[in-house]
Amino acid sequence: MQNDTINPTVINEAQKGDFSALGKAMCILCDDIGMGLEQVVEEFWYVGLDARLAKEALAHGRFSRKIRPSYSYDRY
Repeated sequence: MQNDTINPTVINEAQKGDFSALGKAMCILCDDIGMGLEQVVEEFWYVGLDARLAKEALAHGRFSRKIRPSYSYDRY
């Protein structure tokens, strides 16, 4: 799978503690597309993604999605 959302720059940012871009990418791949965590790690190991980093980024991304306010006006 060729996907530019996970690249060496995003991996380096996550390794330094900034999980925003990698967390967003992990949520897209795992939650929206439905890939398994192991499958994502297998697909992107060549850019430096490992299981520990992937799990941490996915947890960060899911947390960020939960706290984002919803501005849906269909409820009114």
